Amino acid sequence: CTATGTLRRNPDVIWTKSPADVEKLSATQARILEHAFNLLPKNGTLMYCVCSLEEAEGLRQINTFLAANQNAQRLPISALEVGGISEIITSNGDVLCLPSIMADKGGMDGFYVARITKVKSP
Repeated sequence: CTATGTLRRNPDVIWTKSPADVEKLSATQARILEHAFNLLPKNGTLMYCVCSLEEAEGLRQINTFLAANQNAQRLPISALEVGGISEIITSNGDVLCLPSIMADKGGMDGFYVARITKVKSP
């Protein structure tokens, strides 16, 4: 991924990544996601994770994948599964960590996680 979620610890990301990198890496991620999902057995679970805050690499990537794969279903992640930090759980049940969360403890890196299962074989 572009690692834009790690900007506070890796400020060089501003100069080393461009919009073209987001596009290129998103396309690579889509191919990896599709291939990994095809390897799953029925009822298998896939965790998709990126240390990026770019929608093209996170939420949009998963929404596009789910729209194109009728045998894929999002499995919501609960706050209990992430140490009780409910503010990182999105309305879809994905995890979206933002640097502003837990700022009083030093903050967090930006991170996106979605859990997907294969509900039937193609």
